[in-house]
Amino acid sequence: MAAAPSAWLRWGPTVAIVLVFVALAIMSPETLLVTAKNPLAWLFIAVVVAVSAGITLIGTRVFHRPVLARTLALIPVVAALVWGFRPAFVDERINDAAPAGLSSASSSPGTTPGTTTPVATPATTTPATTTPAATPAATPAVTPAPTSASPPAPTPFDLGSGSIQSLDYQASGLGRLIQVADGELLVRFEGLDVENGPDYVVYLVPGTDQRAPGDGVFLGELRGNQGDQNYVVPAGTEAGGPQTILIWCRTFAAPVANASVG
Repeated sequence: MAAAPSAWLRWGPTVAIVLVFVALAIMSPETLLVTAKNPLAWLFIAVVVAVSAGITLIGTRVFHRPVLARTLALIPVVAALVWGFRPAFVDERINDAAPAGLSSASSSPGTTPGTTTPVATPATTTPATTTPAATPAATPAVTPAPTSASPPAPTPFDLGSGSIQSLDYQASGLGRLIQVADGELLVRFEGLDVENGPDYVVYLVPGTDQRAPGDGVFLGELRGNQGDQNYVVPAGTEAGGPQTILIWCRTFAAPVANASVG
C-alpha cells in the first residue's frame, strides 16, 4: 500500500511541471520562448532543481525519511511554478484617471455682449417763477480696489507619446510623457495590454527605442498588465529630447515592451 504514495511523490513533481509547460504552450507560448532563450531563466530553473534534489538527498540519506524528504522537496518546485508562471494566466487591470484637463480641448471664452447705454431723455422746462429745490452735495464715487486674481493652474500637456511596441512579450497600447506642472512629469499608459509575467518594472530611459534600463530613471513596479496607469517621474529628472518608456523584467533582465516618446 505504501508503493502508491511513494510513486506519486517520485513522479508527481515531474508530472506537475509537464502539465504546467503544456498549459503555457497553449495559453502563453511567448513565455516559453522567453524562458528558453534567457540564461537567467535557465539558472533560476537549475537552482530550483538543485534545491529540490538536495532536500530529497539529505532527507533520505541523513534522516532516513524518504517520504517526508520528497514531500518537502515539492515546496521549492511549487513555489517556483507559482511565482514564475502564475502571472501568465492572470490579468491585472488598473484604471488611473488622467490628469485633469489633459484630454479636454481648451475652450475660448465667448464674447460678452456690451451693456446698452440708455438714450437720454430731454429735460422738462421749468417755469421761471418756480423756486428750484436745494441740490444735495455730490458724494465722490468710491472706486473699488482691484482684486488680484490668482493665475490659472497650468494645463497638462504631452511632451511626447508613442505606441507601445512588443519586445520579448506581446504588448499594445499608448505611452505618454506628460508635464503636469512646472517641473512635474508623469508617465501614463493608456489602453495598456501586455502579456503578464513576473517582476515587471517601469523605467524612463533617455533615447529612442531603448531596450535596457541603462541610465534610465526607475518609476516603480508595473501595477497591472492592462488598463490606464500613471507613474510619477522623480523630481529633477531631465526629460529633454527623445525618451523611451520601458517595461522591464527585473528578475530575468529581459525587455518586455517599450514606447518611444518625445
